Parts: sequence; C-alpha cells; structure tokens
Amino acid sequence: MRGPAVRPLAVVAVGLVLVAVDFRTRSLDLLPDPLGWLLVALGAWRLALVKPAAAAGIAAIASLSDLLLPYRWIYVHPDTGGTVSRSVGEELDYPQAQRWDVISDGRAGTMVLAVLAGGLSLWWLLGDLGRRASEAGGVEAAGRLRTLRLILPVVWVAPFVVAVAVAVADSEPFDPVWNGGAEYVALAGLISLLAVAGVLALARDSAWALPPAVAQPAPRPG
Repeated sequence: MRGPAVRPLAVVAVGLVLVAVDFRTRSLDLLPDPLGWLLVALGAWRLALVKPAAAAGIAAIASLSDLLLPYRWIYVHPDTGGTVSRSVGEELDYPQAQRWDVISDGRAGTMVLAVLAGGLSLWWLLGDLGRRASEAGGVEAAGRLRTLRLILPVVWVAPFVVAVAVAVADSEPFDPVWNGGAEYVALAGLISLLAVAGVLALARDSAWALPPAVAQPAPRPG
C-alpha cells in the first residue's frame, strides 16, 4: 500500500514555520499564524490525535487577532532620532518611520489565548508522538520530542503570557513588537518553534509518524 504523498508531520512542520516567522508588509503578516495552526490541526487530525488538533483549531481562530497589527507613520529628527510633530516634520522634510501601535487589553488577551492553545496543542502532540516513538523502539526520537515538550512552555509560552500580564498589571497597553533585551527572548521562542518544526520534518517518514491506516495496513484477504 502506498502512503500519502505529504506526510502529516511535514504538514505540521510547515504550519509551525508559518507560526514562528512574521513577514509583514506594513500591517499584514504574509505568513499568517491562522493558516499555520490550521496546518498543525490538519496534521494532528490525520494522525488521529484529536486533542492536539482541537487545540490547534482554537489557536487558529484566536491568532486572527495577530494577523493585522495597527501602525502609524511618524516623523523622526535626523540627529536625535526622536519623534517630532507632523507639522514640523512636513515643514523641515524630516524622514518618516513606521511605528507599531500598542493594542488593547482585550486584543492582547486573545493573543494570549492563541499562544496558550497553541502551546497546549504542541504539548499534547509531542507527548503523543513521544509515546508512539518509544513504543516503536525510537528511543532517541522519543527523547528529543520529550525535551522539546519541556522547552516550549518555558521558552515560548511563558514569556509571552508574562509580558501581557505585566502590561495589564501596570495599566499600560501591550506592545506586540518587542524591542531591546526582549528581542532576545522573542528570538528564543522563535528558535524553539523552528526546532520543533525541524525535528518533526526529519521524522516525517518514521513508522510512528504515519497515519494509522498507513502504519498498520490491513492484511490482504487470503
């Protein structure tokens, strides 16, 4: 029996790349997170992993809040780098720069829901795959999956939730684009997602990573 042309874990891996990487022209993310989570849900569903698929579906809906980020154009003083008023900037022909706007607490909460649902989906997915790999004798693969399962909540989920919680506690709007030292925290989260995508992509042809009908084909009538 021939297997499917596209393996479920390959679909999941592509979805995670879309989630991890933002590529925006002005406000629109051209690598949309909702599509990424839908691919994760599809891959998990094809593996008969219902809970990861359902959580990824919730993440897809909630991540619509991050699809378009509000922004504005400001005039920048060429020497100090500070912001100047529109009238001064136009009069002196100062350069313009795009500045992302902060967002409301409600929208930030929806972004948190997307990250929590996505993190839960990957927690369940990596756990289920780790068990399948272990039962199939893939001890090293199971170890990698379990390690990534422990890393993701700490490196990707927790920092985002804490950042939103701190902004709300301080009665300040949440800035979705992190600057300064926070950029390194965001980079660590991005790398962790890409690491999961890479591990899953490399394991896509393993017996434990195939849909049940492919991994255990029905016996031929004799």
